[in-house]
Amino acid sequence: MQNNPIEAKSYIYEHPLSERMRLFMRLDSMFEQMRLFHKADEYYSIQLFLDALFDVLDFLHRYEIRAEILKELQRLRILLAREIEHVHIHCRHDEDIDRSLIEIHDMNFNPISALRENELFNSLRQRNFNQSGNCLFEVPAYQFWLAKNCEQGNGFLPYCYSLFSPIAKAIGLILTLVRCGATITEEHTDDGMFLKTLEKDKKNQLLRVHLAPQYSVFPRISGDNHRFAIRFMEQPDPQLRSAQTEKPVSFGLQVCVL
Repeated sequence: MQNNPIEAKSYIYEHPLSERMRLFMRLDSMFEQMRLFHKADEYYSIQLFLDALFDVLDFLHRYEIRAEILKELQRLRILLAREIEHVHIHCRHDEDIDRSLIEIHDMNFNPISALRENELFNSLRQRNFNQSGNCLFEVPAYQFWLAKNCEQGNGFLPYCYSLFSPIAKAIGLILTLVRCGATITEEHTDDGMFLKTLEKDKKNQLLRVHLAPQYSVFPRISGDNHRFAIRFMEQPDPQLRSAQTEKPVSFGLQVCVL
């Protein structure tokens, strides 16, 4: 008897099917790194916070994040109000959506813009962009800033993190709704390759592959919102190139269309 691949200990691999979802997932990862290190009080942890902060500032500069979030929240609110049959959300999130809409609409971006104009940060960002790093002996102003902030409890990092709180919460809400808005189906492949065509009249957002550790493989996903392919790969030795498994694999699949 096979073990159920859809179990609590399954690894979950995700693949975005739209550019908006890809953007939100990247930002969500950056915000998580900021959350983990916004109370840092030593150099390397602070550097990890700043790395994520600089990435977020760059994304906000290149993309109309506010507009993208507002469009997605409004779309989700309409879908939930219609109570479409394929949406499997067990609790209502209308109030959370309305709250996020207000917070994003009223958000003041001036303090965030000021971070982009910060002379020290601009210097550090430029060095990161050139992949030269921010060694303390090369940037004494950075060393001075670190020492000063650590002595004073380094309240600047929590302040920076708080500036992005409405965006982080809104993106987290969107991803939660998308992820829990699809049931998990049990799938199987005999040769390590799984192909599927998606319904064109649905807004396919995200693929989620639930894979039990017993298989010792990982999925390589490719495709778009019309069709996709999953190749299950083996790589017992990280020094060797991965190869598609020839063994049967059972897994759970979510096609998130909310």
